[in-house]
Amino acid sequence: MRSEPRRRRGERANKLPAKSAMFRLVEHPRLEQFSQRIVVYYHLEPLDRAESENYIKHRLKIAGNKNGGIFTPEAIEEIYKYSNGVPRLINLACHNSLITGLVYDSKQITKPIVLETIEELIHNKRISPFEMLNDKFVKQVGGFEISDN
Repeated sequence: MRSEPRRRRGERANKLPAKSAMFRLVEHPRLEQFSQRIVVYYHLEPLDRAESENYIKHRLKIAGNKNGGIFTPEAIEEIYKYSNGVPRLINLACHNSLITGLVYDSKQITKPIVLETIEELIHNKRISPFEMLNDKFVKQVGGFEISDN
C-alpha cells in the first residue's frame, strides 16, 4: 500500500529550494538535457561548528587515524570559518591542509597550515566559495550568459 500520492510524469520527488540560484540554473531551458539527467534533488543543510569537528574526526578515523586528532582545535575553527559548515568545502580544506602538512613534514595540522591552505584555495579560485553561488556567477556558468527572461 502506498502512503504517498503518485507523482505525475515529470514531477520531481525532491526539489532544491524554489528560490535557490542553483535550482534556477538547473531548470533553465538551455540546460534541459542536463536537468533530465538529475534523478533526485536533495538539499543538505550546513553543519554547525560541533558537527563540523565531529565530521572531520569521523572522516579521519575512517581513513585509519585512530583518534582523529591530526587537526588542532584552532585549525578546525579556521576550516569551519572557511567552509561555513558545507561538507564539500570541509573536505576540500582538510584534503589540501593534509597535503600542505605533508610538505612541511608536520605531525599535526595547525592553524597556520590551514590558513595558508585556505589563502591558496581562495587565491586560485579568485572568488570565495559563497560568492560562487550568487546570481551573477550562476548566470555566467558554462561560458554563456543566462538571462532571467
